[in-house]
Amino acid sequence: MNSIESSTTIIANIVTIIGVIGLAAIWISHRLSVKQFHFTVMLSCIDRFQQLYPSQMDRQEEGFELRLRKYLDLTNEEFFYFENGVIPKVVIVEWMDSIIECLPIYYLGNEQPINYDFLDFPEIHDRKLLQEFPRLNAAMRINGKYDFSVIADRTTSDSRRQRRQVIAEILRNLNVKVGKSHFDKALLSGRK
Repeated sequence: MNSIESSTTIIANIVTIIGVIGLAAIWISHRLSVKQFHFTVMLSCIDRFQQLYPSQMDRQEEGFELRLRKYLDLTNEEFFYFENGVIPKVVIVEWMDSIIECLPIYYLGNEQPINYDFLDFPEIHDRKLLQEFPRLNAAMRINGKYDFSVIADRTTSDSRRQRRQVIAEILRNLNVKVGKSHFDKALLSGRK
């Protein structure tokens, strides 16, 4: 009787160990799949950005507004990925560093962008294209007071500080929390 009980115990222990190893393998596989999915999404966004980004020379072309709309659609999708944690925060900060030069930024209650004179594409504001994208429109409305002539400079510590603050405020509108380490890794730390 004793040998039957010990055999049963050994078999039960083996089955338990196999089960635990199986669960660990499933968990590891899931984590790798999620990371691979996030990486694939990020690469897709980069590839589409490179194909869609309207250049300064496109302004006179017939399809310029359509390219702007497609760029805004891609940016809207990126903001969705930001909100849902699909894109790493350091990449978000890096991308936002460029986005604030393309999309108009508004003080709450004011319809003239604070960065209008520094926008790569003032046509987004002029043609009211942001209104077609509620997520973008809401995210690009801020409370803080910033001097975009200082922010556009990029060379002073004050410009980098204000740039970080604007990016952080826009990301807070998307419920994305970023910290100093994300800015440091994206080289927006305020250090020369």
